[in-house]
Amino acid sequence: MKNILLLTFIFISVTSFGQITITQTDLPKAGQEYYRSSAIGTGFDISETGANYTWDYTNLERTQRDTFIYELVSNAPIFYQFLFNNPLTPSYQATEAKLTADIDLGGFISMTNNFLFSKQSSSSWTEVGIGTTISGVPLPTKYSDIKTKLNLPLNYQDNNS
Repeated sequence: MKNILLLTFIFISVTSFGQITITQTDLPKAGQEYYRSSAIGTGFDISETGANYTWDYTNLERTQRDTFIYELVSNAPIFYQFLFNNPLTPSYQATEAKLTADIDLGGFISMTNNFLFSKQSSSSWTEVGIGTTISGVPLPTKYSDIKTKLNLPLNYQDNNS
């Protein structure tokens, strides 16, 4: 019995200190809201980092909070779906649509129904295009060069540019 407990504690301690790996399951999901906060703080040195380093942010004070809404692509305006929910163009078939705020350019032009369309796979998270409605006219736009946000899986000391 003592040997089983000892092996259990050793196993827990070995697995507790591993670095995380970010995969597709860690990315935003369609139909969810996410929050991002900005903060200020004192009493820590951001240059102190490295493998198995534990950051202590107990002195942070939130200064701002944003909400990101990731919609189902099927909830985007129907005209956008011809480009980003179409099985005939699989490289542009988005898995989620990030809703962004409406924009009013001095009363001359209004931009509504603003979406950033992205696609997730086990190997990457990419941006495939945007959609906006300008003065009542929907304008979905496919990127001619699909932008890679993250190469997956993402591990400690991986680089992306």
